[in-house]
Amino acid sequence: MRNRIFIAALLMLFGVAVAQNNFGFQRKAQDHNMTIRIDSISCREDLSRVYCKAYGRPHTSNRIDGVKLDGKIAATDIDPIYFERSFQFEDEGVILLEVDFPALKNKPKSFTLDFQTPYGIVRGTFPDKKK
Repeated sequence: MRNRIFIAALLMLFGVAVAQNNFGFQRKAQDHNMTIRIDSISCREDLSRVYCKAYGRPHTSNRIDGVKLDGKIAATDIDPIYFERSFQFEDEGVILLEVDFPALKNKPKSFTLDFQTPYGIVRGTFPDKKK
C-alpha cells in the first residue's frame, strides 16, 4: 500500500513538472511576437525610405536580421536599431523604424515588407487594410 501511494505521488509530481515546462515554453514563444504597421514611403533620388512601427510586448527582446520589399529588394539600412542585433521593446511596446532601400524608379501604391527574425517572418502591408 505504501509503495502504491509513493508511486502515485511521484507520477503526479512528474506530471506537474512536465505541464509547467510546456506552459513556460508557450509563454516564451509568445514573448517574441511582433507586428509591423507601415506608415508611409518616401522615394528620393538616392534611396527609398519606409517609415513604420514595430509593436511588441514591453520589456521583451527581439532581433531583425533583414527586410525585403515585396520579397525581392533587400533593405540596406534600418534605424534606430541594427540588423542582426538584439533590441528591447520599452514601456510602450512600440519602436519607430526607418528602413532604407535602394532608390526605386516609381513610388509604389501598395507593397509588403518581410522582416526576417529568428522567430519567423513578420509581414507588414501598405496600405494597411486594418486601419
